[in-house]
Amino acid sequence: MSDSLAATFAEHGLRRGDRLAVFSDSWCESALALLAALKAGAIACPINPLTAAESLTGLLRAWRARALVTEARLASTAAIAIRTADSVRLVVLAGTRGHEPAAGCIRFEDAIATRQVVLPPGSAAGDIAFILADERPDAPPAASLVRHQDLLALMAAEPRRGEEDAVITSLRLNGKAGLAQLFAALRDGITLMHSSSGLGDVRPLTPSVASSRPAQSMR
Repeated sequence: MSDSLAATFAEHGLRRGDRLAVFSDSWCESALALLAALKAGAIACPINPLTAAESLTGLLRAWRARALVTEARLASTAAIAIRTADSVRLVVLAGTRGHEPAAGCIRFEDAIATRQVVLPPGSAAGDIAFILADERPDAPPAASLVRHQDLLALMAAEPRRGEEDAVITSLRLNGKAGLAQLFAALRDGITLMHSSSGLGDVRPLTPSVASSRPAQSMR
């Protein structure tokens, strides 16, 4: 799935070093988008889904984001931001439930459809992998850079687990801890499950869903 999504990004003009913003509260879709961004050679910019339209506009403009992955529930906030963030050329929208998205948008379900894909060359260890905004919802757009080599170091600090293991997390993917946990899970081939409201609401992300090839962070 992430290979197909990465190919969709590349087919719509996303190039190595371009910024792709992920503004979504859908954990599984966010994880796939982040992984696909790295496979496409882009810089992934996860954004807290509680971010207000004005702050979202500031982030998109500051980063010169070329693409945005969001969801139907947040589409109105995203639309306000995109009006003045004129760098955004591609919008991928999740959660449309079979309805046609607005003009200029691609449905997430279509973007991950299985097909023959050709991925662009990967990134180098010193390239930027992520730009992380301040994790407070309405803070100014101060950001920290995470390079591919930094991500490898974060993953190395995570304990090794066996393929039969499953881990439940409540961490968001707009911070280093959540990213480290996600990519360590992909490294180890385990099932990572996200719960935002306790054990009764759990969504799994398995390596077979995330990737048709091993994650290599992400060369």
